[in-house]
Amino acid sequence: MTITMPAPTFAPTHDSTTWSPGPGYVEILPAAWARPFAHDQFEVVVLTSADEQDGLPALASGVLSETLLLLADYWMHNPAELRLLAIADLLQLHEIGPEHPVLGHAEARLGHRRYEIQPEAWTALGLTADDAVAADLATHTVIGDPPVAIDTAGLPF
Repeated sequence: MTITMPAPTFAPTHDSTTWSPGPGYVEILPAAWARPFAHDQFEVVVLTSADEQDGLPALASGVLSETLLLLADYWMHNPAELRLLAIADLLQLHEIGPEHPVLGHAEARLGHRRYEIQPEAWTALGLTADDAVAADLATHTVIGDPPVAIDTAGLPF
């Protein structure tokens, strides 16, 4: 039996403080959602800007590996990394207008949450804190960063 999830929607909804791209999405960071797609892959939707110059709002969407999802708190806060994911065709940009309710949702959420992925988001996506630690230690880079050696001798595992 194959379960097919509906495609994300970029259409406005009525309540701008609870906007979601579609069923099954979990808000992992303010204005960033993910849902399981396939083994070790996740569909993501992220509020960003369409370009560097105008800063027009856009939703970036695509399918990312579990490792990239686990590092979302890094690339979400680095516009250059987000653009590299788009250039690499891992994310596609969808321009939205200033009246789109995701903007109201983001404004309402940004002041109330920390800029790191919360444990309950990992749990809702079927991941664990151990997955996050493993990804962070195993993958010291996201596109463009030089490799960094980490001495793990003193760590308790």
